[in-house]
Amino acid sequence: MPEALVGVTVRQPCCPVRESRSVTLALAVVLAMQKMATIVALVVRFVAVRAAAAGRRAVMCPPVRMV
Repeated sequence: MPEALVGVTVRQPCCPVRESRSVTLALAVVLAMQKMATIVALVVRFVAVRAAAAGRRAVMCPPVRMV
């Protein structure tokens, strides 16, 4: 029986393809996290600017006392 297998090449699965997929997935995850961090930073900055503007408005226009 082993004589029948002489010259037969057994194909093995290619590992770099699997590694390439995992690297691509990891890269996609990292890029998504960076995009989310950028969005969060923009929202935080927007809220801070709005709060600062509201604070300045309160200082410039104190409440009027109704008699």
